[in-house]
Amino acid sequence: DHTSADHTKLILKRKQTQDWLEDGSLIVVCDAFNTTLFQASDISHNNQPDITIASAAAQVQPGNTTDQIDHDYSQGAQVANYEPSIYFIAQSVSEDGYSLFREYLNIAKGKLTSRREELVTGVENMQLQFGLDLDAQDGIADAYFSASHIDEYYMWDAVLAVKVGLLFASEDGVRKDFDNNEYVLADTLVSVNKDKRKRYINHFVVSVRN
Repeated sequence: DHTSADHTKLILKRKQTQDWLEDGSLIVVCDAFNTTLFQASDISHNNQPDITIASAAAQVQPGNTTDQIDHDYSQGAQVANYEPSIYFIAQSVSEDGYSLFREYLNIAKGKLTSRREELVTGVENMQLQFGLDLDAQDGIADAYFSASHIDEYYMWDAVLAVKVGLLFASEDGVRKDFDNNEYVLADTLVSVNKDKRKRYINHFVVSVRN
């Protein structure tokens, strides 16, 4: 696999396992140092076994901001179909209360389709913080900030990890008294319904490649 001389095309040397490639596909190409996401404007199989993937800016929807692939990828780079997922909290479809959902998104030939599934019941709230390496510059996140803070200082390129805070709730009526507490999720103070559910917090950190 390699990038063309003018950096507007990606050329694959192996046809195996590339059946998912089609015009409009969202494609991720990466090596040990860089990652690029772009939408394929044209897939050409004319030069078998090579496959040429063009990245023109305006020929597909939603399209690319530029027709340039921003790194010079060579042998050893990997190419995959980009399948983004959205995680969110919504009213449960299986029981009373809220749940954590995941929605799969797919863009093919410029059309967006989605599929939603309920992952975990009893999840009432989710908050995120984004980790930066501010002290030793050792590639390990040591300070976490809100999305608004990261956005304000244009620091998204420096994010190394995401801290996820989840608030879980039992069925109603488990407690003898009403829950009048406030809970801190990833540095955000969260109020809850004054009901008789038992609640607990779970935090975990996910490293991200950026």
